[in-house]
Amino acid sequence: MKEDKQKIILLSDSHLLKEKNNTLYGCNTYLTFKKVVDHVYSEHKHVDAVIFMGDISQDGSAESYHYAQDILNKLNAPVYFIPGNHDNKDSLYTAFNNNKVKKDKIIEINNWVFILLDTTIPPHDYGHLSEFELSFLRQSLEKHKQRNIIILMHHHPLPINTPLIDEFILKNKDDLLNVISRHERIKMIAFGHVHQVVHGILQSTPFMSCPSTCFQFPFGIKNLMLDLSCVGYRWLILEMDQFITGVVNLNVEEQSDAN
Repeated sequence: MKEDKQKIILLSDSHLLKEKNNTLYGCNTYLTFKKVVDHVYSEHKHVDAVIFMGDISQDGSAESYHYAQDILNKLNAPVYFIPGNHDNKDSLYTAFNNNKVKKDKIIEINNWVFILLDTTIPPHDYGHLSEFELSFLRQSLEKHKQRNIIILMHHHPLPINTPLIDEFILKNKDDLLNVISRHERIKMIAFGHVHQVVHGILQSTPFMSCPSTCFQFPFGIKNLMLDLSCVGYRWLILEMDQFITGVVNLNVEEQSDAN
């Protein structure tokens, strides 16, 4: 990667469990997460940052976060994260307490600024931006108004026409729209949560999702149904005032024991 370009990896929704060999809906989430991170390691020799978009854990156990940290340690890049609705924030912040894993809500990379928002409202699975988060967003956008902005959050800000997931959308999306409508330098809004690859336009700003590292939800479903055959991640390449992005999808073969 040339110095005037930066590569960012977005991961989401690994749903790790307390025991490596336990499964979630028939998926060994430990093995699928390891498969994704191994692919990032082998295919992307230089990465400027890895950002985890929430739901690292399914059960909030300390063990699940330690597994994530052990797997991510092979990547030679700083790791940032935002919580998801399944995460236990106390366990998450306690486990991710080292120099490599960053707790920053602002990431500055050359002419780009990433703003990381917490949309969780325990114990609910839907999303909500608190007044603290909205105020933080306003202040951050004003402070960095001359730079390119990417906003990251866990919950999706607009319906994606999949009723099972849209029930758990960001509920106060109008508050978000009110804030971002005043700023022209927002280049993208990215989120996890949906276990799908979706994209669209939100007030002239592109929005797009990051696929899950464990399983996907088929489009349009009303009742629980899973696609266990595919996992993935999103990559970004940043230039001075523009970016390119894509998704890597990996086929999942029959899973064996994690030990």
